[in-house]
Amino acid sequence: MVQHDVKADSERFISRDAKARAEVEKKLAATKRRRPHRNSGYEDTGEICVTKFGDSDDEILYKVLLTKTDVTYGSYGFHNFYRMELIQRKGSELYILFTNWGRIGDRDGQYQRTPFSSLAEADKEFCSIFRSKTGNEFSNIANFQELPKKYRLVAVDPNSVNDILDLKIELDTPQTTENTRKDPVYKLIKDVSNVQRLQERTRTVSCYSRLRIPFGRLSRTNILEAHKVLEKLSDLSAEMEMARRNNKGVDEILSIAREQSKTTNDFYKLIPLGGFENDALPVIDDSSRISHYKEILEDLHDFEIAGRLLTAAAERRSSIDPYLYILNAIECEITLMDSECSISQRILQCISNSSNACVRAIYSVKSKEAAQLFNENALQKKNHRYLWHGTKPENILSILKLGLLPTPANAVQTGQAFGKGIYFADIFAKSESYCTCSVTGLKYALLCQVALGQAVNCVSAAETGLEETLSKRANYDTVHKLGLQYPDPRYDVTLESGAVMALGRIKTDTPEEFYEKHGHYDYVQQGEYVVMDRSMTTIKYIVAFQ
Repeated sequence: MVQHDVKADSERFISRDAKARAEVEKKLAATKRRRPHRNSGYEDTGEICVTKFGDSDDEILYKVLLTKTDVTYGSYGFHNFYRMELIQRKGSELYILFTNWGRIGDRDGQYQRTPFSSLAEADKEFCSIFRSKTGNEFSNIANFQELPKKYRLVAVDPNSVNDILDLKIELDTPQTTENTRKDPVYKLIKDVSNVQRLQERTRTVSCYSRLRIPFGRLSRTNILEAHKVLEKLSDLSAEMEMARRNNKGVDEILSIAREQSKTTNDFYKLIPLGGFENDALPVIDDSSRISHYKEILEDLHDFEIAGRLLTAAAERRSSIDPYLYILNAIECEITLMDSECSISQRILQCISNSSNACVRAIYSVKSKEAAQLFNENALQKKNHRYLWHGTKPENILSILKLGLLPTPANAVQTGQAFGKGIYFADIFAKSESYCTCSVTGLKYALLCQVALGQAVNCVSAAETGLEETLSKRANYDTVHKLGLQYPDPRYDVTLESGAVMALGRIKTDTPEEFYEKHGHYDYVQQGEYVVMDRSMTTIKYIVAFQ
């Protein structure tokens, strides 16, 4: 298998794109770089003033964007932006100081225009406001330092590209159509590497989460740092829960609350979420909100990985077919299965037991990284099963590259949140509901070998209490959320790999029958398995269906 330096190839592509953009921006500097904000009233009749500091020849725009977040401020918290521009009206000596402020996520906010008859007077006021808001001198903006209780400076580089949404990526070559027709694996990779679909999904996630990036673009560094902040908030939430349960003193509880507020501020600075224009800015102090934000970051991280693969492939387009590059870069052996072979027939039987899906192809998969982890850690575990995992086409590249990763439980989907985990089902229809169509109309489900180890039939915290639920979780490898529907276990088959495949037709218990078996009524319609350790899972097959 050919080795590729994906990171280096991707960065060369992005760098070249940024340089091309820089040349365009340079040519348009007079009309764009110094163009005032649309709410200034001088978008077409004025231009932003520039200055130079010290011995530097670099021109500095009188244009800054600041943000400040403090969830403890007032009833709604402080989550604001402050924009400032010094504008000269074209063909005159009139200078206007434009200030614009509001809550992050508010499209317009409030603004003010203050006229001055000289640049010196306008400069004095601009620098005074900058000093008041940030505690820094505008003349030393290159060495800006963020200070407590002050606004932070948001770097805005019109030539920077940290987001796949800004890139023009062309992967198709003259041979693409013929290769797609002849090679089913090539066809698969092309379908899950669709640039437009990835860009659309990135926009959708940003819109759904009310993600606001009006001042620049989210970087991978910010995403990873935000993950760490959410982990700290999760620990603080558990610490607060224990403090309250153990009737700790007021001082200790207030100390934890202050740390939660401070850490929440750190998160909102890294990820500028909107949607709080008319609502209180919440402290991130409960597991459901933490899980929701983690899901947003997981999606953004998947898109970042896919974007890196696509841009790297585009960079090498002149020397290697981009889709073959991607196939090599994800380090997976993918083979189209014969529809008549015994394993294919068993997979088709599993699917038909719960769904009318029309299967178009079954691929066997061996991921280098995931298979190595599985062989080193899972083979000594007992209770191996073949289980389904549904996903979206735009997540496939990241999954093939890195394997399945534990993600936060989705309280809406599962009824209860059991912490991090990889979610599987023994009924195809359950996982099918999480699959979405690709641009060609195909959906993809993953059939994985999972080492369940010690599994616990877990009921909700509401039934057993939080401490007992967490204690059970800590002592077992897998949580099994029981369902009314399940494959008839009499028809389970153990394959050559030692893993069990459920081939039985789907049986359905009544709530009364469920209670007789398990002693409680805490069930879902179709069961789920939650596995914490990614090394206990490996993808064996991808099923393409409609």
